[in-house]
Amino acid sequence: MGRRSTVLLLMCAWVAGHAPASASTTSVTLHNARLALESYEVEPTLMAIRDLGLLIPAAESDADRREAAFLRSVAAADLFLIAAQRGDGALRDSIAQALGVAAEAAPAELQRDLTALARGVYASTAHDAAKAMGLIAKTTPIALTDLQGWSGLRRDLFMLSVVRTALDSVRDPLTSLENLGADPCSDPKLRCRDPYALFDATGRKAIAALMEVSDIFTRLERAATEGDPLSRALQADVARHADALTGITLRPAPVIDQQWQMSEAGGRAVRAAPDLLIVVGATEARFGFVPRVRFTAERRVEVFAAGSPMLATPEHVAFPTTFAPSIRPISELAASLEAAIGEHRDVSVALGATPDAPAHLIARVLHSVRGAGAHAAWLLARSQDGAAMAVPMEVVTTEDPTKPANLYLRIRLGGYTVKMGNQEGDIPRVKLEDGWRFDLASLDAAVAGRTVNTAEVSFMGDLAAQHLVEAAFRVAPENNALRLVIP
Repeated sequence: MGRRSTVLLLMCAWVAGHAPASASTTSVTLHNARLALESYEVEPTLMAIRDLGLLIPAAESDADRREAAFLRSVAAADLFLIAAQRGDGALRDSIAQALGVAAEAAPAELQRDLTALARGVYASTAHDAAKAMGLIAKTTPIALTDLQGWSGLRRDLFMLSVVRTALDSVRDPLTSLENLGADPCSDPKLRCRDPYALFDATGRKAIAALMEVSDIFTRLERAATEGDPLSRALQADVARHADALTGITLRPAPVIDQQWQMSEAGGRAVRAAPDLLIVVGATEARFGFVPRVRFTAERRVEVFAAGSPMLATPEHVAFPTTFAPSIRPISELAASLEAAIGEHRDVSVALGATPDAPAHLIARVLHSVRGAGAHAAWLLARSQDGAAMAVPMEVVTTEDPTKPANLYLRIRLGGYTVKMGNQEGDIPRVKLEDGWRFDLASLDAAVAGRTVNTAEVSFMGDLAAQHLVEAAFRVAPENNALRLVIP
């Protein structure tokens, strides 16, 4: 037997075919009600609700009386749920009239009736429908917390509404969905599987919510196919939910695997989700398109990217063994990037580096990105948990006197030169037990308490990339792009 609601199971258990000609009035009324409730067509269902209401005080036995009360309450509750899904006030009023109660009081009254009926064979469905009526009776918006510890098709319908409301209220779907899903990789003892392993915790939670939506559509479709009257009645409404969600795209921040050996940094960074990621190493550049997630017309969750190769299988471009003193594009890299980017010139590009890469290679790669017809908009680093962290940047080749910055930072082999307003000073490297180190603490102190609206950073080419990245992240403005001056 296919999946059916308890209402249909009761009907099938009681009758096979037609009621006998000698059946009592109680039996005939119950039989006709069961038939009417196979599909939840509005008028036959309203008539059944009225007939069952008249039958309850006149039923021939307690068992018949309980069954009549159960069928009446569940049918009315499900019609109320249909009306709520459609925003159909006229249907709500018709249900209340059939019940003989005021429309605003009907959900709470049905909740009480169903709770009292939630015993024996009726327990599961009555409890489920009572929960639904409790939510419809709420005077505050329904939230995810209202659905916790609950399962079933009625809960699925409410979850779709919660998701739609969240997506309609916030422009970024990632932000909307993050709070509606649990991180499937929160247990460090368990292996994080794809596609979740590709993204940070925020992205994983949003994707989990979208996956649940896909599963809900599958369950509702299966239930409708197997004859569940509520799912069948709402097929068109569910299809409208699916149409509204089709094309929703998430841009979660990728997790940068340790094999990329990217520099780590803290400071004023944000989680970043560029289209294309380039990592500069000491001997090669690697690049790949960052995966995205979207909801398809087939009601599935799909991982895709703006181009190829994807980040998990990056392209490697070896650097020449020697470079001319002047900073120019690396022709092989520019050609590879141009071929990968194709017509998508508007892709957002993020650039990171391994700690040991000389900084002049960062400048050469940035020139190569320009040579490919794109521009790098983010300076990237890896957080301790592996997520991509970035500061927005504007790449310039000369200082522009028409755009003064209120902080200038020059990174030299011997330390930092910091200029803020009329004050300028050097922060030399410090000698520690394990060797000479850049004095990040003093750099932090120099910037602390100062408003940094614009910052400009320049650097020596022989500097290790780690020193450039960690300093740039510390002085980056809060609300503007960092200006990175390259030769």
